Amino acid sequence: MNWTALEFANGRAFFYGLVLAVLCCAWLCAWPVTRMKSLRSIILVLGIILVFLSATPIPWWSYAAWLALLISTLSIANWRHSAKIKYLFFAPFIAFSTALFVHEASFHLRPAFSTYGPTDLYVVGDSLAGGADDPRNNWLELLGAKLGLQTHNFSFGGAKVRSALHNAARIDKSGALVVLEIGGNDLLAGTPVREFESDLKTILETVCKDNRHTIMIELPLIPVCNGYGAIQRKLAHQFDVPLVPKRYLASVLGAKDATVDGLHLSDRGHGLLATELAGLFSTQPGRPES
Repeated sequence: MNWTALEFANGRAFFYGLVLAVLCCAWLCAWPVTRMKSLRSIILVLGIILVFLSATPIPWWSYAAWLALLISTLSIANWRHSAKIKYLFFAPFIAFSTALFVHEASFHLRPAFSTYGPTDLYVVGDSLAGGADDPRNNWLELLGAKLGLQTHNFSFGGAKVRSALHNAARIDKSGALVVLEIGGNDLLAGTPVREFESDLKTILETVCKDNRHTIMIELPLIPVCNGYGAIQRKLAHQFDVPLVPKRYLASVLGAKDATVDGLHLSDRGHGLLATELAGLFSTQPGRPES
């Protein structure tokens, strides 16, 4: 995965776009004349493109409101008033951009999970959970070894959320740790968002019971696929399921020699993902948190 694709997949493109747009508006308010006008326009357009193509799963009205405030700010910048007056009218755009930045940043923070209690680790997923030369080197098995948990790999190549439902129903142990690594094939195949939501809700209803500990790996998104991420976040909140921020999986997919084809993990990729996930767990089995 090249650098540009990685910055979209991990979600950082959204932050770059917000910052560039704010800086360009501040620049325009301070120096509205033609000084470096072409460069300023290029940077501003780049910022807008990054924001809208980042596929950040915020409501569409947020994008519309942000663009409306940006347009009004650009109009105000051409007024024949002092920079101080212009900055006063520029404030709503700064405030809204800051709010969007902080809101989205909250989904990129490092989570902390506990393994106190579970003795078994289940993964319901797709081909990303397999494919190592030695099955014992799949990230699930490596993660289980790091956490001291017995592993059960309920994944298969080409799995979508709907086709993985029968595997989710196979989990029969109470108190288990369940990792949902599913949805990538729905995104790539263009499963209708409403269908994706219904299927993901069903799978969460299936696994989130019997005192199980469930976590879900957030999908790295591609442009205009915001809906899948929004559904993941909505249902994660509804079922109180922690999300592993998409930057973790994206960083592994973007690492050197971590994939065999740009998407499926190599042995090195499995090791990297197991290490990334293991680092999110704060306690070990049988050791209660202090």
